[in-house]
Amino acid sequence: MRYQKRLFLFLMIFVGFSGNLFGLPLLGVNYWYFEPLTPSQKELMVKTFQDLQLDIVRIGGLWYDAHGIDESVLKSFFEFCEALNATPLVQVPFNRYDVDKARKFVKRVKTLWPREIWWSIGNEMDIYTDLWKNRVFSWIEPMSMREAFNRFDEFLKLLEDSGVSTIFAPDYSWKWRPWWKRHDWISPFLERFSNRISILAVHRYPFDEAGSIKQIMDDVEAFTEEMSRLRRVFPQHPISLTEVNLTWNWEYKGRFDGQSYWAGLWFIAIYGRAAYLGLHSVLFWSVVNDKTLSLVTMKGSQIELHPTYYALKFWSDVEGELTKHELSKTLDYYVFESHDSRIVVIVNKSPKEMIVDVDENISLPVRPFTAVKLTIDRKSGTIRRKEIFSQQNLLQR
Repeated sequence: MRYQKRLFLFLMIFVGFSGNLFGLPLLGVNYWYFEPLTPSQKELMVKTFQDLQLDIVRIGGLWYDAHGIDESVLKSFFEFCEALNATPLVQVPFNRYDVDKARKFVKRVKTLWPREIWWSIGNEMDIYTDLWKNRVFSWIEPMSMREAFNRFDEFLKLLEDSGVSTIFAPDYSWKWRPWWKRHDWISPFLERFSNRISILAVHRYPFDEAGSIKQIMDDVEAFTEEMSRLRRVFPQHPISLTEVNLTWNWEYKGRFDGQSYWAGLWFIAIYGRAAYLGLHSVLFWSVVNDKTLSLVTMKGSQIELHPTYYALKFWSDVEGELTKHELSKTLDYYVFESHDSRIVVIVNKSPKEMIVDVDENISLPVRPFTAVKLTIDRKSGTIRRKEIFSQQNLLQR
């Protein structure tokens, strides 16, 4: 593959990591809403999300961590998972739960879903005390690292004794970067629990409010560097981003909010990088009616699909082995090979049009700040389908 803006752009190699030549991360979402949905709204939501071909649906978050999860919500969650044929990832409430309450919760969950469940314990315990001190959530119980670890050990024993085999942990907010020595919770956590967890789970929300398109696109490189470093430091565990969005701020509504076009293009870019890095899974926050963080919004009998929904849909039908990648600050190029097709994904993160030579027969312009997906027949070399993620296309939907 060659690409140019009349000048050849050099391939950027990430030193110290050779990349992933396997498949895609599992694609997932976080099941989160407070406003009850009517049966017809639930039916519409299920039909909408079936098109995303999701692998995982997680139920978790700070509110559930402190207050627990009502049985009616659990039932709706499992109905959603079943309709989507997705594996449920269930967070055991931790912040204000004791072991007895947790045991009852686990038993009830297993009764409601007597099939495979993936589990986690608590949510963002690395910032409990910070949130309490800053009076962000007065209902969060502050907890030191030692207190959190000791309680986590008790809850982990509970899951182990109940026969659980797949555990995602620790679901930290931001103190999972071991190179930030003063705020490193992940190293001592893994020193104690490494051989008892399955998947290393972290959250990532890079901005309170992003300030520019350049800042957002530059974060793709920051994401890649952070995930690469995390893999190098802790190579023994697959890595899952169990919560991810451009921003955590559900109150912010503007050009760069968590359901905007720019959040969508950013997600397309980082999901591609996650495939390159060999991450286990990527779960977007969140599903519905979480102000400006949701993929969709229910309005009466209508459902509004946000650009981020189409960003997940962009990746939903990509399959096969990642056999080629060329990554730069301005343009990413991926090739996925399956038995009968070759899927090419191109993400232009620059303000300039790029001319991309896919092979000797296919050359195409890729407009600024867009993503293109080509499905090519392996036998004939013809393009079966071309899909473009762009502001113009979304406006026409």
